[in-house]
Amino acid sequence: MMLPPLVLYGLLGRVRFLPYVLVPIGVMLLIFREFALPLLMMALFFLIPAAAMGELYRRDSPARTVLVAGVLTMVGELLLALLVGYAFRFDTIRELQRMLWDNYYAMPAIVKEQIPEDIMETSIRMFLQMIPLFMITIGVYYAVITHVIGHRVLKKYGVPARSFPPVRQWMLPKSLVFYYLIALLLDLFVPKSFDSVLTTILLNGIPVLTVAFIVQAIGFLLFLSHTKRRWATALPVIGIVAAPFMPSIVSLLGVMDVAFPLRQRIQP
Repeated sequence: MMLPPLVLYGLLGRVRFLPYVLVPIGVMLLIFREFALPLLMMALFFLIPAAAMGELYRRDSPARTVLVAGVLTMVGELLLALLVGYAFRFDTIRELQRMLWDNYYAMPAIVKEQIPEDIMETSIRMFLQMIPLFMITIGVYYAVITHVIGHRVLKKYGVPARSFPPVRQWMLPKSLVFYYLIALLLDLFVPKSFDSVLTTILLNGIPVLTVAFIVQAIGFLLFLSHTKRRWATALPVIGIVAAPFMPSIVSLLGVMDVAFPLRQRIQP
């Protein structure tokens, strides 16, 4: 959805991009008048982050800056949608909660016996508290796919769209190690409450940091493989396969790679 406007913006620039977008949207709204508002919202939802990324590509910004801009723009749009819903007295969170309960009561009796209402209530409250994580995941998903494909297309047309360095060269800042350890300690020793802001931060922050250090660990394994050590050739594949089943162990390798410069110690 974001690739066509991204490529158009990268090729045409801000001024010439607008007619190519406004005219089709106007025609679409005239044809589908009954669905004008949702169609307009969907179009803007994908157009705005695509334009933000396209502008940064044209400025020859680093790939990391482009990706972060795409993610933040999309997350900001999702937050704005929630605020607009509240302004019009539409409680999105409450409606989502009601929908989950309706689905639960529509399940067969044998399923509801296996999942009592108290467990379902706890699961729903945890799910609702992890909405920020879902927003970040949506933003990262769309921005990453758009960048991976879009910057290659723009390069073929001569637009200076930068690429990320190889994964084996990626390195997280050391400050994230302290944040990760503090979050894990708080998760172990602080009592959890669904009404607590700290619980919400931990529920959303720990998975993000875990994924970040898993990527760091895979980068370290790719670095080992790149040093042409025969015994290390299969390690990146093993790390990718093991990550969904043992995320804590794989992320621990990433923590050690950042906290202790393992690559400098093993580099020939």
